[in-house]
Amino acid sequence: MVLTNWYSMPFVTISKAMSWTDEQMEAMRGLGIDPALVPCPGERLERPVDPAVREPDGDLTDAEFAALEPALPPEPRLAGALSNRTVLDALLWVQRTRKKLTQLPTRYGSPEAIRKRAERWAVSGDWDRLLERLDTLSLTVAKRESIRRLAQFQSYRGARIRKSRLNQI
Repeated sequence: MVLTNWYSMPFVTISKAMSWTDEQMEAMRGLGIDPALVPCPGERLERPVDPAVREPDGDLTDAEFAALEPALPPEPRLAGALSNRTVLDALLWVQRTRKKLTQLPTRYGSPEAIRKRAERWAVSGDWDRLLERLDTLSLTVAKRESIRRLAQFQSYRGARIRKSRLNQI
């Protein structure tokens, strides 16, 4: 079996688990590729959600979140609910990467839960209150401005939702 590139190889399904065939593994070795380092087709590469792990790619640090926490609404009391920090990190990730909320990495949890919480904060005016207190918080200029842009957008969104709900009455 001669293959020019390993990523175009067909895969074999064995009891719903993906694995390489012996011929494919031999072809990879012939190309100088270690089959143990190549993910099988269909293998999930996302890491499981672990709230203790913080990514260094722009998520809030402990000090930044400690400064923001008094300006946020209370943490939800439900056992499986996302923390306020996770919601803020997810929304800042969407703003920073300019990707859709549906493309959110799994470490942030469900995009639908993030959207609902942001909408709830917007309708209740929590983003407006955060905007009022933002200048008094001890944050870096870059982080303050990214949170300001996020809060302004969400505040505008909340105003539109409140207005549309008033028009329905």
